[in-house]
Amino acid sequence: MTKGTENRIEIKEAIKNLEEALVYIEETEELQRKVHQAYKVPYPVPFKYNLAVGVILYLVYSQGMPFGGLVIIGWFGWQVAVNGIYFMFQLHKKMPNIAKWKDKVNTNIEKLEEKCMAPQKYWYSNAMDHFIKYLKSGRAKTIEECIQLYEED
Repeated sequence: MTKGTENRIEIKEAIKNLEEALVYIEETEELQRKVHQAYKVPYPVPFKYNLAVGVILYLVYSQGMPFGGLVIIGWFGWQVAVNGIYFMFQLHKKMPNIAKWKDKVNTNIEKLEEKCMAPQKYWYSNAMDHFIKYLKSGRAKTIEECIQLYEED
């Protein structure tokens, strides 16, 4: 085998390796987005309605309603409690899925540690896409050259 043929085989292997890594990376990024979204729970009573009731209660209190301050504090305290309980209940329902997603993320990271040629610093889809493009276009022949080109761009 000539040196040129060996180089082409090495480049093809590097491309294949990076493409496999890209699959794991994209899946990991999607799972991390799902986990992030799972922690966003809408409140049962939107903030604007709580604020409107609070303003109305304050206006009534400022006109001399007896114990008005306690009513306002009670209203907002009740809302905090209801929203907190609702949030915890919704989060509790999502915990099995969150745990599965986190386990899959950890599995993907272990696979990347075993197989990926690129350093961990570049384990995100944008960098991997660029590395693959550099190798396919011939701008780079090694991962080190890919990293250098990526840092320059």
